[in-house]
Amino acid sequence: MPRTYTITPPEERFWRHVNKDGPIPEAHPELGPCWLWTGAKGPGGYGHFWSGRRSLAGHPLQEYPHRFVYGDVPAGLEVSHLCEVELCVRRSHLLATTHKHNVRYGSGKIAQMARSGECRRGHPFTADNTYLRKNGTRQCLTCSKLRKQSHDS
Repeated sequence: MPRTYTITPPEERFWRHVNKDGPIPEAHPELGPCWLWTGAKGPGGYGHFWSGRRSLAGHPLQEYPHRFVYGDVPAGLEVSHLCEVELCVRRSHLLATTHKHNVRYGSGKIAQMARSGECRRGHPFTADNTYLRKNGTRQCLTCSKLRKQSHDS
C-alpha cells in the first residue's frame, strides 16, 4: 500500500511554535506582552521557519518568523521589532522601516552613537564640525584633523 502524506499548512505549523504568554518588553512596556518564537533559532539569535517555499534549485528557503508573520514587506524596507525582542512575532510589535531607521531605533551601541550629539571622543556634532558621508554616517572633523596631525608628525 502506498504511503499517504498530509501536508500541514505553513500557518498552522507556524503557530505551533509561538508562545503568546511572553514577557512584557523592558524597553517598551506600553506595547504589551511579546509573542515569542519557540521554534528553530539561528546563531544570530533570530528564529528560522520553513514556510514551504523553495529556491529555484529546489532547496527549502528558510524565513525569519517575524517576516513571515508580518507578510509582504515593501521593497527597500525591513521588519523592525518595536519591542526590541528578537524572537517576538506579535504583529503589533513589528513595523516595516528603512535599515537606517531600524538601526537608530534600537538600543545597541551603534544606535546610541547615531542618536548622540557628539563623537566618541566627546566633540560636538555641529554643522561646522561634521562631515556627512555618502552612506549617511557622520565624521567628526576635529578628530579627522587630529588624526592628520598625528600622521604628519
